[in-house]
Amino acid sequence: MNKVFLAGNRFAKMRNLSVLANCLVVFVFYFIYRYLLETSYPNFVGVPLVLIFLLICAGIVKLTLVITGKMRDNIRYELTADALVIGKGKTERRYKWTVFKSAELDDTRLRDILPAYFMVGEERLTLNQYVDEIYELAYQMIRRIESHATIDPELRKRADCMR
Repeated sequence: MNKVFLAGNRFAKMRNLSVLANCLVVFVFYFIYRYLLETSYPNFVGVPLVLIFLLICAGIVKLTLVITGKMRDNIRYELTADALVIGKGKTERRYKWTVFKSAELDDTRLRDILPAYFMVGEERLTLNQYVDEIYELAYQMIRRIESHATIDPELRKRADCMR
């Protein structure tokens, strides 16, 4: 049975925060331009300037949503019987379960939701923190590699407890 993990609520919160921050920046510039243009062009300051900045804000919101939508589509983890498949847009990377060497907590990334990494051959693999059910993903990965890989007991405990 294949299980797919995608970006979810955490990513949506960051997207919404980005939209809000971008609109705030646009309207800060609105007040700056209003202040600068009010004495020189009094007829331009009212409704025309507001409409121009509303259009700029709408364009920036649309652009932010398109870019974050593409970013969201690039976050995909699929657990298959023989491998972990990480989708990044149109490309996929397959990591066979037999190549995993270890799974450990990373003390340098304490601000992350699950500060863990997996050693796959000589490559260090970290999970994207915007994945929904990240603890379930880690737990399922640990279950698949525990017979041949070294698993940090604290990571196992956290993943099992939080899933």
